[in-house]
Amino acid sequence: MSNLKLAKFIVNDFELYYSLVSNEKVMAMITEKAIPLEVARERFNKMIKQKALFDKYGSFKVFNNATNEFLGSGNLTFNKDNDNEAICYYQNIGERDLVVK
Repeated sequence: MSNLKLAKFIVNDFELYYSLVSNEKVMAMITEKAIPLEVARERFNKMIKQKALFDKYGSFKVFNNATNEFLGSGNLTFNKDNDNEAICYYQNIGERDLVVK
């Protein structure tokens, strides 16, 4: 059994998304700064619209399977240069490590 549970972001998940992108520690290695509320709303709405285009690709919420604690987000996108590949990356909330087995 996996220790992680993935689910696509839905319209009602903005607060989870914003808890990541507004956190300076989380964003330090990505954009070097937290994302302001209005920019976060725009990006989230765009992400939700893109979700409808692809069933298996997009942005996912990541939870601890045992506790249902929100750990962060993951993203799986097409590699534009090679349609046989996908690119995966993640953001996690600070002190928690994502361990995939």
